[in-house]
Amino acid sequence: MVATSGERGAPAFDSVVADVVARVSKLAAVQKARGAIVREIVMYRWALPADTQPLKDLLDALAASRVDAVVFTSAVQVQNLFAVAAEQGRSESLAGLLDGPVIASIGPV
Repeated sequence: MVATSGERGAPAFDSVVADVVARVSKLAAVQKARGAIVREIVMYRWALPADTQPLKDLLDALAASRVDAVVFTSAVQVQNLFAVAAEQGRSESLAGLLDGPVIASIGPV
């Protein structure tokens, strides 16, 4: 976050909030409520990889009960798995397929 003195006629401070997961942050909302000019920027933008075959293979393995555990390291990984499942017409069954294996996450997912 960067705080500056602001421009003539503007609030006393100006800030930039870097939001890693591209959502409105509580910090930005508090600063706006106090009169700050807040510019939110996205530091990272995750997208599906060009080759989604490994995700399709995971869906096949889940359907065949060949998966003992799945580890997600970010919420976007969960979203991507569901997106590929939807492309494959499997989104309705994916939640049920994840009932069998152990599901682990690193950080908030």
